[in-house]
Amino acid sequence: MNVLQVKESPAEAAVMHDIEYYYTDIKLKQTPLSMLLPVIHLEGNENTKNGCWNIISESELCQIFAFLHVLREKLEKGPVELANKMKKAAGEVDVLLLKIKQIDGMWLEWNAKQTTSHQDLQHSPERCTVRCKFFTKIEVALRQEFKKKEEKKKKAEKKEFTKKDFAKAFMDAEAEGKFSTAKGNIKVQSEQDVTKVMNLATFLSKIPDMLDLWEGNEIWEEGKTPLFYFTFGHWFPGACNDDPKIGLWVLKQIDNVRIDNITGKSKLTKKKILEANGPRMKDFVKTLILEYNWMADLQANMAGKPIMSAERMGKEMAELQKVWGDDQSGFDDLVADEGGIQATLHPLTLEVLVLFIKVAKQEEFNRFSTAEALHKSFSKTCESDILVDFFKPVVDKWTDAHNHHTGQEEKDKKKDKDPEREDDEEEENKKPTRSVAIREYAAHDVKTYLPTYVKTGDAQVDRQKLLTFAICLPLTSETAPRNLETQGNRRVFVLDENGRKNPNWAYVKGRNEYRGKVGLERDVLEEDVGLWTVMAAPGEGPRDKKVDVFTTYNCDQAAASRAILQVLKPIRGVEVKKVILRGKQEDLERRLKQRGNMTDTLGDLDGVPGMSEECYQAFAGSLPTRREHRYTNAGIVDNVYPEEVIPLPNPALMEPLVTHELRKRIFAPLSDGNTQQVQRDEPAPTEKADKEDKNREKLCTYGRDEKYVENALWLLGASNVVVHGVGNGMIPWVCLKWRIPCVCIYDCEEHQKCVHEFITKKVENLMKKAVPANTRWWKSNDDLNCIPDVDEKTEKDKKKRTAAALDDDEKKEKKKKKSKSSSSSSTSSSSSSSKKSKTE
Repeated sequence: MNVLQVKESPAEAAVMHDIEYYYTDIKLKQTPLSMLLPVIHLEGNENTKNGCWNIISESELCQIFAFLHVLREKLEKGPVELANKMKKAAGEVDVLLLKIKQIDGMWLEWNAKQTTSHQDLQHSPERCTVRCKFFTKIEVALRQEFKKKEEKKKKAEKKEFTKKDFAKAFMDAEAEGKFSTAKGNIKVQSEQDVTKVMNLATFLSKIPDMLDLWEGNEIWEEGKTPLFYFTFGHWFPGACNDDPKIGLWVLKQIDNVRIDNITGKSKLTKKKILEANGPRMKDFVKTLILEYNWMADLQANMAGKPIMSAERMGKEMAELQKVWGDDQSGFDDLVADEGGIQATLHPLTLEVLVLFIKVAKQEEFNRFSTAEALHKSFSKTCESDILVDFFKPVVDKWTDAHNHHTGQEEKDKKKDKDPEREDDEEEENKKPTRSVAIREYAAHDVKTYLPTYVKTGDAQVDRQKLLTFAICLPLTSETAPRNLETQGNRRVFVLDENGRKNPNWAYVKGRNEYRGKVGLERDVLEEDVGLWTVMAAPGEGPRDKKVDVFTTYNCDQAAASRAILQVLKPIRGVEVKKVILRGKQEDLERRLKQRGNMTDTLGDLDGVPGMSEECYQAFAGSLPTRREHRYTNAGIVDNVYPEEVIPLPNPALMEPLVTHELRKRIFAPLSDGNTQQVQRDEPAPTEKADKEDKNREKLCTYGRDEKYVENALWLLGASNVVVHGVGNGMIPWVCLKWRIPCVCIYDCEEHQKCVHEFITKKVENLMKKAVPANTRWWKSNDDLNCIPDVDEKTEKDKKKRTAAALDDDEKKEKKKKKSKSSSSSSTSSSSSSSKKSKTE
């Protein structure tokens, strides 16, 4: 083999693949001596010396390397008979020396790649790196040959070698029979085919590691990945905005998935990549690019808001950049923290580092994938709720630390100039009082647990925007949070028509509004069920992993029951249950105000709203387990029995209270769907005039009782809630009290403002009255970072004392002035009398 010249060694993966295919112990015993090595084709001419012949086929080179690797092992470790057999085969190898030009040898090499064998994957012309390497090599040879021809021409006639010339040479070589493209393989037919390959080759060559990373991840032990195919390869540079740093990050993440064998449904795994088709893999790459851009953008923003000295800030930003920057060689040491680097970092920098490591280890891949699926600009994507919930707490802390740091720097500068002003500035920067801090905390608590959405009227727009809420993202029993109060992890979607409107009699004086009913709008039902099916995906995947429940009420109407079943029953993978809710007799009679108004005959309460309402529950997953009710239920023990006796709220105590006009604007009359509009020649007179807007009245006629809502959420084991038909806000209030995140869907902005102001005020009052034993609502001054409130009585007494002291000072000054004026007048009179005596 001293005639062979090897300029580049083959890929290690290809050599190991040949060892497994050709040179295991069993195959070495069974393979005839003459077939242990292939016929080696070399190219050169009469002047070529031994050691300078070039091998034509890369597959032959791989097999030679594999043979020599195994031969060395057998010589060192045995068995001896196999080593002797291989030595003998090496001495009898057939070598075919071809007298051809260098470029013709390259065409022969390309032709050899078109043949079918076990090495299709390793040396296939369809493989991205094989194609890029060969095109780069053949372009150099064609360019040199073209240059020699142009040297013979005159200077004015000389031309540059272009991609068009490259494509023409490729097509001419195939036409002349120097190679032939195998059926089904990509054929060069235009300049564009060459340009695509060279663009990818140029992009991968910008950073040396990129080509090796791409080549190592085209073929895994389990099979091909989408990186193998050139249709994906020529898309890749454009997706990375031709930025090799982004491309390097993406390829390193894919390589980490291969090496670390990452598992988990919420992560990017080997199985997902191997099973992905082209479009799916492109989505994965877009998600990885979003991760890179997000980390770069977040670090740039934080670098612009220093929280420490410039020198230390630069060092800590450099540590963060090890996670996503160009040089990630120190990433493993940073994660393992063998050198104790993390202990030296600022606490907030450490929090950011933890976020970055989660992203780099693809623990938040599903979060970024969902954000990428919104198909928005980068800035809008970063503002989406799913990403904001992820990083906003750290960003807020960083901003506060930055403001404190810059303020302290300014104080230090001013102190150097004027030390006496320090005390004055400290007095100006006082903490808020307890009442102000409680108000701010209550508003923040409501905003955190009760995100809101006001419908636009466009069903498609509403659905798209609602699906961006973190609560509305896909959930399974493994990813859904568990609530301590309900001891469950179900997500409940509630549509309550009684919370979307009032009966028409609520706006007519002299009518008992509790005698009227509201109607179920089928369009609204179908729209909400459609949104729920997107969230829950019933019928897809294992049923025991589903956690979604859809709940709605028939508003005491049989027609509504039929409509609900017609919408819910056809959904595949959904089981519908009905629970009859019977209102307590004393509560029904309280609504009707006086027992004497009724005839006291048998069944006189029949048909009264609230007496027999039906609740329908659609389960995408398994049914809830047996649970006892939280209150005594007239002999009904648990949720196995399909009926409940429920409390109804007291109309005299219902809140919030609003003006009559605001109530009409939030729940417009004639919107219940039951009133028949009859055209008349003359308008029919009403019995009595409409209600006057003098007194404040309850917002919602048929609100839910707090005990009933608590019991319903407990029976279902709710940990996330989406409610449409908020009504008087009882469902959101219970969710807030139990720390259950709840998306509140409103039909108008005034309703949203009214309910949330009421709940905020309610929280504020509870926090003011709370004592340390009440751990849910009590917050100390240290927790709120505030100072105690000043007692109003003592403050008034102080003002009175200061006013009295001022009055006393004024009176004393007036007396002094009077005494001075009287003394001056007496002296002037005495002087005038002395002058008169002298003249006399």
